[in-house]
Amino acid sequence: MFQKKIHKEILQCLFILMSLLGYYYIGYEIVREQSFVLVTLYFSLFVFSYFLVKSCDSLKKILGVGILFRLILLIATPLLSEDFYRFIWDGMLVANHLNPYEATPDFLNKSSAFFSSQFSQDLYNGMGALSAKHYSNYPPLNQLGFYFASILGGDSILANIVNIRMLLILADLGVFWVGIKLLKFLGLPEKRIAFYFLNPLIIVELIGNLHWEGTMMFFFLLGLYYVFIKNKWRWSVMPMAASIALKLIPLLILPLLWKFLK
Repeated sequence: MFQKKIHKEILQCLFILMSLLGYYYIGYEIVREQSFVLVTLYFSLFVFSYFLVKSCDSLKKILGVGILFRLILLIATPLLSEDFYRFIWDGMLVANHLNPYEATPDFLNKSSAFFSSQFSQDLYNGMGALSAKHYSNYPPLNQLGFYFASILGGDSILANIVNIRMLLILADLGVFWVGIKLLKFLGLPEKRIAFYFLNPLIIVELIGNLHWEGTMMFFFLLGLYYVFIKNKWRWSVMPMAASIALKLIPLLILPLLWKFLK
């Protein structure tokens, strides 16, 4: 029995190490055109993740491993998405008291000397022509996050990336906490939160590529927490509104809950 436990611990450590190497390569080394490498890495990470989900027998271990996988990407510049350049651009506008919905980057880049700095030019060139010719389509609460990152990060792209990523990691910790509460309320094993927290798609796409669906999910689940567990539906209004102010997906989900919300 003792030897079996030791064997299990060794395998866990091995899969954690292999996962860290995979996340490191995706975060810092991969080239977008390496489709075969990316698919192979994703498949491997899902295999490792499945084993860890099945073998991690405590919430503390799930939490610790999930945080470790996210922190390995903390200072990585996203290699699979250019969206973050527009995030930082919008944050720069809000920090300088400009409305990100009023003008396109193309227009601003041509019409104002303010946008001649190396920082703004790097953002403009990085976001690509398609984003540069369109108005911002990111909702208000996203803009607040971009503004926060810009205030702390200043004219450093990497500092802005780290600030945004910290916000997204905090939101994922919120999903972990409230997710456990909801699973317990539903009479399901609390360990099932690992299917989210150790999911490679969540870690790479949300934390690695700086997308905000995890933050949306936190506010949405928090709203459900107040409705179903606390029985305080009025308290759920603000987190639900915050969720919708990040992404419109909750508006598609809410009708499915109609009969439960009474």
